[in-house]
Amino acid sequence: MHYDTLAISLNSNCNANCKICCGMPKSNQVLNDDIAFHFLRGLKYNSDIKRICLTGGEIFLDINKVYKWIKFINESNKKAYCVSNGFWGYDIKEANQIVKNLKQLGLNQLTLSYDEYHNEFISIECIINILEACKRQKLPVSIQTVILNKNNNKKWINDLVSYLPDINILFFPCYQVGNASKNFSSDMFIKSRDKKGLLCEKSGTFMIEADGTVWPCCSPYINETELNIDNIYLSQNANIDSALKKIRDNKLLYCLRNFGFDYFVDLAENKLDIELPKKFVSSCELCAYLFSKINFKRFNRLIN
Repeated sequence: MHYDTLAISLNSNCNANCKICCGMPKSNQVLNDDIAFHFLRGLKYNSDIKRICLTGGEIFLDINKVYKWIKFINESNKKAYCVSNGFWGYDIKEANQIVKNLKQLGLNQLTLSYDEYHNEFISIECIINILEACKRQKLPVSIQTVILNKNNNKKWINDLVSYLPDINILFFPCYQVGNASKNFSSDMFIKSRDKKGLLCEKSGTFMIEADGTVWPCCSPYINETELNIDNIYLSQNANIDSALKKIRDNKLLYCLRNFGFDYFVDLAENKLDIELPKKFVSSCELCAYLFSKINFKRFNRLIN
C-alpha cells in the first residue's frame, strides 16, 4: 500500500446540517495550524506524498485559513485540493474573486459536495456561480454526490445541464455513520457489496483530523475503529515521516494491505465468533465492523 495523498481536516464545524452527513457538523473542532505545520515540517522533502486534500467540516467558513494552507502546500511542492459545500457562491463577483485567489495561490482542483440533501441548505445558484467562476479562471472543478435508495437528484442536475460537459459528477453511496446513521433506516443504504473479496478502497490516503488524530485512511468509517496511528497534539516529536513509518510497521495494517479483508473475515467468523452481515455499503463499512472498539483488541491478540 503506497501512500501518496494526505487529507487534512481543517475543522469539524459546518454551516449546513445535511441528513446524509457522515460527520457531526455541529461540533467545533479547529485544527491548530502551528502544530500541524510543525508536524509537516519535512513535507517538502518527502518524495512519497504528492497531494494534499483540505476538507472539513466546511473549511470555507474561514477562508483565510484555506488560503494559508494552500500557500503552504504550494510552497512544499505538493498539489493542493479542497472540498466545500459551496455556500460562498451566493454572489458571482465574490465567487469569482475567491476562485481567482485559490487559483493564484496554487489550488489544483476544487470539489463541491452537492446533492438533494445539500440543496436544503445551499442554493443551486451558489453552485452555478462557482462553476462559472472556475470556468473563467480555468480551475478544474468536480461535484461529489452522496446517494441513498430512492434518491431524487434529477432537478438540480437538470439545472446544471449547460455545465455538464465541463465537470465530473461523482456518485458515492451514503455511509451509515454520523448524521446519516440517525436519519435513515438501514434499508435506505445501498448495501451491494459482499463481504468476500473486498480490498481497501481508501489505500494510498491517510488523514489528520481537526482533533489531531492521525488515521491510516480518510474514510468516515475510520472514526468507528481503533486504527488511529498518532495524535499531533500529543506527540511533539512526531512528523509526517514518523507517522508513515508507524502505518507501514503496523502488523494489522500490513496484513490488511497484503491479504485483503478475506483474511480478517476468516479469522472473525472461524476463530473469534464475530457475526458479520452478508452485505455492506463498501469495504469501509466492513473495516468498521472488524476493527471496532470491541473487536480490535481481539484481532491484535491474534496478530501481535
